[in-house]
Amino acid sequence: MSLRNFYRKTTKIFKVELEFNDSVPELRADTMSFILKKRRTDLDSEAYLTSEADMITEGGEGKAIFTLESDDLDLAPGPYFYEIKWFPDSSEYVLDSGILTILDTVFD
Repeated sequence: MSLRNFYRKTTKIFKVELEFNDSVPELRADTMSFILKKRRTDLDSEAYLTSEADMITEGGEGKAIFTLESDDLDLAPGPYFYEIKWFPDSSEYVLDSGILTILDTVFD
């Protein structure tokens, strides 16, 4: 699922669809988090953004929905490190990580 570009000061909604051990997991009792940092080595407490997914709406179908509001993405344009983690029971799985770019919008 690699994320690439988000536009500054806009709402971004994206869905994570999960298949685990060849089946679709029930996610409604789990947690899934998105974190955005300037550098991979920054502490989580220094993150620019931490968000939890809506696991109720489509969680029974193995889908988590992240909604980042325009205020969440009021960040300086440039590259950022992100990570998406899934927490079923007492386990922790990194589902995706990488670098995405915050792009400036044309309109102000």
